[in-house]
Amino acid sequence: MKSIGIFYAQRMKYPPKFKKFPLVEVGWTTETEEPYRKGYCIVFKAPFMIQALALGIWGKQQDEVDALVKAINGRTLEVSPEDIMEW
Repeated sequence: MKSIGIFYAQRMKYPPKFKKFPLVEVGWTTETEEPYRKGYCIVFKAPFMIQALALGIWGKQQDEVDALVKAINGRTLEVSPEDIMEW
């Protein structure tokens, strides 16, 4: 991932979803390292391709624990976020 100020770009593997083969989709990401920001992006992907390009903008900083919980998409774990951060 390349970041320049509040903007970022990233190449990634993005499997086809087979719903009319969209060329553009809205996406998001959460940084799990300092400065713990949430990003919003537009993902460009050609039909039948796995590689995609995401172009986005970073939001404001978050609390470390909040960012980690959002990054795992609110899934319930049997381990507390504090224990995960110690790993």
